[in-house]
Amino acid sequence: MRLTTSPTTARVPTGAPIRPAGPEQPERLSEATGRTFTPRAVRWIVGIGILSLLATLLLSVITARTEPTQETADPNAFSYSAVGHRAYVAILQRLGVDVAVSRHRSAEKASPERPLLVLEPTDTSEDLGHLRSITRTVVEDEVPMIVALPKWTVVERNDDDRWANRIELLSAYRVTESLSAVSGGLVEAEAVVYLGALSIARGDTEAGTVSVRGRESGWHLALSPYQLLPDHDDLEPIITVDGIVEGSRTLLARVRGTNVYLLSDPDIVNTMGIGLGDHAAIAVAIVSEVLGADEVVLDEVNHGFEKAETIWQELFGFPLVLLTLHLAGLLALALWAAMARFGKPEARPPRVPSGKQTLLDNTATLLALGRHAGYGAKRYFETTLRALSRTYGIPPEASESARIEQLATLALRRGNKTDLRVLARDVAALADRGGARDEHRARELARRIFSFRKELTDGHGHLGDS
Repeated sequence: MRLTTSPTTARVPTGAPIRPAGPEQPERLSEATGRTFTPRAVRWIVGIGILSLLATLLLSVITARTEPTQETADPNAFSYSAVGHRAYVAILQRLGVDVAVSRHRSAEKASPERPLLVLEPTDTSEDLGHLRSITRTVVEDEVPMIVALPKWTVVERNDDDRWANRIELLSAYRVTESLSAVSGGLVEAEAVVYLGALSIARGDTEAGTVSVRGRESGWHLALSPYQLLPDHDDLEPIITVDGIVEGSRTLLARVRGTNVYLLSDPDIVNTMGIGLGDHAAIAVAIVSEVLGADEVVLDEVNHGFEKAETIWQELFGFPLVLLTLHLAGLLALALWAAMARFGKPEARPPRVPSGKQTLLDNTATLLALGRHAGYGAKRYFETTLRALSRTYGIPPEASESARIEQLATLALRRGNKTDLRVLARDVAALADRGGARDEHRARELARRIFSFRKELTDGHGHLGDS
């Protein structure tokens, strides 16, 4: 069988694969298992995944909080109890002071323009070590720091641990432990100052007048009992009190040669004391006038509220644990989808199957792409007529219509179901418009022509000039 084409070359678009024609083949196992999910299921999974991820991120933003999850009644910025400092933070913020309650690396967040507040540090070995460390850091970096010495301990709380039912004074020894920790940090920073042997003055007198750097302020204290610092060569008095004991006693002092300040009595800043006398005015003046700051960092690591700012700890705490579970679910889906691809893959079928059918289909595709499907089918039909005419001895000078009549009659006698006359009309009606429809029609006619020739020639034991 010879196939001839027009001299015009059929151009195949770059990258267009030539696929074998014929009926659709059943999906191979390797192709089916490559898709664990159907396209519709994939769309649903992707849509639900995107929506749930956005909902998780939105929930994380809405429910994010900087406060600890457990309630507390101890002296700290999160406590609503009498000895808590929450009211002091609220007053500063209401007056325009930016207060950053820090739970991680407080000394690194502070700066010369952003002082550090350490209010009533606890006396555990870990917290005292933290106080010593940040003292060394602020001295080396010349960062102002105020340490309010501890005074009270909560000995009884209510059922939800939010309120203090009973408090007691700390022993003087436990107060001096905080002074010793500050001294240790000063020594490590090569500031030779030792405050651990400093005795704390305590008494029951309830009233006194306040002087700031030697000038009377008109403010009054209402401390019951009071806790003051004695005169000391290494301490520079900043705020002093008259009328409580003989002479002057120090409420706020600066350690000479440093920017470290000691506030002797925390009742100036805690909730039960800040509303007495002029304590609120004094507490605000310490930040705005003494330090001259409009933003501060309040350390809460010293109270055991350290929260490392690492993504690994955050991912396993609420609310980001929801995002972690979401990502774990997506990973499980990905592993599920990949399970079918494990093991040795099934061999792929040949890219171009062998045999005449592939040659015919590819030729028909090329002719269709070049808009020569009709011309190619007609030439194939003419070639087939000539080949069959030679096989059955039809004179070559016979016209095409005569050949068709004789071959049609012969095919009818042999029981051939194909009517050559109808086939000839179908071939003559085929146009060269191009497109998938013409390609399909040309391929169908080529199969019919080939089938007709094969039926007539098989009886003679050969395929003609194929």
